[in-house]
Amino acid sequence: MEAIGKKVIQKWVTKGYISEEEAEICLYNLICFIFTLSVFCFLTLAGTLLGECSNTIVLITTILFLRTYTNGYHCKSCVACMILSLIVTLLSLHIIPILNLVAAWILMSVSSIIILKYAPTNSPQMHLSEDEIVAMCKHIRIRLLVLAVLFLLLLFFNIEKAYCIVMAVTVVAASLLAVRYKVQ
Repeated sequence: MEAIGKKVIQKWVTKGYISEEEAEICLYNLICFIFTLSVFCFLTLAGTLLGECSNTIVLITTILFLRTYTNGYHCKSCVACMILSLIVTLLSLHIIPILNLVAAWILMSVSSIIILKYAPTNSPQMHLSEDEIVAMCKHIRIRLLVLAVLFLLLLFFNIEKAYCIVMAVTVVAASLLAVRYKVQ
């Protein structure tokens, strides 16, 4: 994946789309994008094979929507990430049909509080400045609000999709707790 990314970035530098100084960060972002897209496709395929295509797409899209700013637990290898993502997705898809309204409200509330308290995570690899953390917190609050409104609307129109949002928010909160308690 990295070799292909380097070739693409070198072409962009040659054509003048990006400067030589921007090449490293562009390579990193391109690899992240390709990997995220690969994981999304892999998980969607797995969900489709279980007859849960739309629930899988709502679940994964919601997780990605939040994780963009919250960060959270990161595996040490791509293979470990794929396996953990598959396990979390399959477990979530198993839990969604057995959720009830009270459990969904509790999970959504507790998970949102955890996210507001612990996100974004900052690691030595991220090097987030205080200003970046403040800006990310604002985006996290906005995204949680969007998901809360969407959750409330879906309760009236498609409760199963509302539960997908709840599970996604819960997964992100669990990821933040994994980082918090792994470090200490």
